[in-house]
Amino acid sequence: MSRFALPRLAAPLIVLTPCALLIAACGDDEPIRVETEPPDVAAVMVQTDLRSDRGTIDDRWAAISQTEVPGFAGFWYDPLAEEIVVAATDPESREAAIAYAERSAIRRDFPTSPIRFKPVDYDFLELRTWKTSARPLLRRSDVAYVDADEVRNRIVVGVTSGAAMSQIDEELRGFGVMGEGVDFAMSERGGFNSGSVVSLDESPPARAPASSTLRDKVRPTVGGLEIDPNLRGACTLGINTLVGGEGSDLFFATASHCSDTQWGDDTGWYEQDSGGSRIGRESHDLAPQTGSLSFNGQTYNCTSTPCRFSDVSLVAYDDTIASGDVDLGKIAFAYENSITIIGEQLVTAERELADLYSGLRIEMVGKESGRTKGDITATCIDWAADGGVTFDLLCQYRGDYDATFGDSGAPIYALRPNATVALLGIHSASPNDSSQFSTIAGVEEDLSVTLDFCIPSGCTASAPALDVDIDGPSSVLEWVDCTYTADVTGGWGSYSYRWFIDDDSVTVDGDQEMLSIDDVGDDDFLLEVRVIDELNTGKWGRLTVDVSPSHTGC
Repeated sequence: MSRFALPRLAAPLIVLTPCALLIAACGDDEPIRVETEPPDVAAVMVQTDLRSDRGTIDDRWAAISQTEVPGFAGFWYDPLAEEIVVAATDPESREAAIAYAERSAIRRDFPTSPIRFKPVDYDFLELRTWKTSARPLLRRSDVAYVDADEVRNRIVVGVTSGAAMSQIDEELRGFGVMGEGVDFAMSERGGFNSGSVVSLDESPPARAPASSTLRDKVRPTVGGLEIDPNLRGACTLGINTLVGGEGSDLFFATASHCSDTQWGDDTGWYEQDSGGSRIGRESHDLAPQTGSLSFNGQTYNCTSTPCRFSDVSLVAYDDTIASGDVDLGKIAFAYENSITIIGEQLVTAERELADLYSGLRIEMVGKESGRTKGDITATCIDWAADGGVTFDLLCQYRGDYDATFGDSGAPIYALRPNATVALLGIHSASPNDSSQFSTIAGVEEDLSVTLDFCIPSGCTASAPALDVDIDGPSSVLEWVDCTYTADVTGGWGSYSYRWFIDDDSVTVDGDQEMLSIDDVGDDDFLLEVRVIDELNTGKWGRLTVDVSPSHTGC
């Protein structure tokens, strides 16, 4: 899924019709055509087994379109209009669609933005089905990706300059994809960001003598620092982590294509800087798999072409590296577009798949670009991976943050209200003018691991169950003033609150856990409060209030 083109976005998101591409880009020398077969029955059959609580965001939204929000077609944040947009094919789903957006992380991120309902042509089950059917196009040398795009309400096929559009159009029709439901965007294949654009012997930019940069030897190690694989150019350390079942052994995540054997097991060693300070060997990587694969409980068919869900591997720290020389849950902090380290950022949460959407503001810290910012511009695209192995890299995310060679492996995160950060994934590539990353969920699926990189007690640390009650009278006299309080127990950290009266959001000044109602009127009403803790766990408290002239005061 991808976002509309903003003024700052360039060629990759320019949408062209097949005719326009034929006139502007296609010549007599057509690119190599790999014969593709229509997807087998199994690839379509998985459509019937969708649930809103598992799989990728495509899978979940397709399930929602058939259940709680008929015709649902996704939501996104529009930074130009400063509004949340939610789409569906059925106008009668307007209230249900808006209510779903209100319950989602996008409302927490933009609590005061209006929500606009947009009627569209196709629901997300249709878009997902077409995207799955069109995936064999990735074996063509002139196709870079396929995407179910919620903003355009189309599937988008990324094509290279000189693409054989007549062939692509013919194959799409053979796959059963409606011509009106397809857009094309100029793109390119490849774009992995391993290898520094500067010599490893080159001095870093001028800085204060006492300061360190992301390219220096730094202890304790943190996310964002330079690492140097044995046989390849410099990359970036993503995040230090524990691995479930491995006790207190320490690891770090980086891009798989940085390793000696790209997308496959090896024991290549890594240095932390260009000075030869060895720190560990690769321990977890995976060759792209064929057959039936699972992503978070949802089945994917990879019979004809091998697949992976991430471009990430794990490196085990050497026994010679003391635990005090590795900081869990920390990422280096620098000024924007600077590599000089001025502090650190604490990772206190993982941003879940359901909380990633087009328009979400994100940041990266890479050894070459430093700290850069942008928005998510595409969610869950299927990408043709070029390199030593040919395979489909499924459900990758893109953003318009700056990145270049050497930034591969860098952490991608979002800021949290408490000034800490939530980790989203690991940066891997910069095709055209966009950047691409793999999600933590994709890493865990590929490597069959559970990562624990958060502080102070871990992303998966058990916390008391979050519970919410509303304290206040349930029977009140009409036309009086009343005060209600959210009584919250459990969860982790501080809480945020959002109040609703009969499904309408209420603005609360001052203490957010208390709601003062000036004049309750003479009708019964439903009072609700949505509470979210620092682990992004949410809980509703509800109270039905009976208003009558026969009741006593509030």
